[in-house]
Amino acid sequence: MHKGIIFDLDDTLLDRSKTFEKFLELFIGRYFESLPQSEKNSFMQMIKKIDNYGYTKKEDTFNQLREVLPWEYKPELQELMEFFFSNYVQCAVLMEHTTELLEVCKENNYKLGLVTNGRNQIQYGKIDLLSIRDYFDVIVVSEEAGVKKPSQQIFQIALQRLDLLPHEAIFVGDHPKNDVFGSSQAGMKAIWVDKNQKWDESLKVTPMKTVKKLNELIEYIKDELNAGS
Repeated sequence: MHKGIIFDLDDTLLDRSKTFEKFLELFIGRYFESLPQSEKNSFMQMIKKIDNYGYTKKEDTFNQLREVLPWEYKPELQELMEFFFSNYVQCAVLMEHTTELLEVCKENNYKLGLVTNGRNQIQYGKIDLLSIRDYFDVIVVSEEAGVKKPSQQIFQIALQRLDLLPHEAIFVGDHPKNDVFGSSQAGMKAIWVDKNQKWDESLKVTPMKTVKKLNELIEYIKDELNAGS
């Protein structure tokens, strides 16, 4: 039986798609309020494609948008970045069943960790807005750690702080390379949340389980507890 569970944040515990849609509504309302709704919808789809579920660097995303969108006046990159940092965190939306899942984990005395790539201001801001910080014994954000997934080092940092050996913990995340492959390289078993990222067949690793929704993970945890009792 495992002693700890370490989670990814975006598109695992946080619904990144809904969060970004809320931000885009603010963004388009700010800069393109007078356009017809059909054009606004078209812009949203274009921006989502450029953003690539958050895997395009924000500076690159906004630089591309400065070139392709029909601005009445073209804002500087700094203005767009400031708009993002001022508004994005406030748009955070939990994935369905997140709170229920974390409650089940804590009730059954699992040590809980969170490992996420990103900037401290944004990631901690979302964690606090969603009121989930207190569930975790350890939170590791790549900016402060100086290393990011899929490097095994960031997983090792979390394991050391949790006082767990790799085989004692499960990693749960949505990205095949960053989460499943990365944690496996650190000696952990991984559960893949099949959300927006297609499986990479070139990866020589297999998740111990695949789930579409977090309530499936709740059932898995309960089954493991029953098997261990």
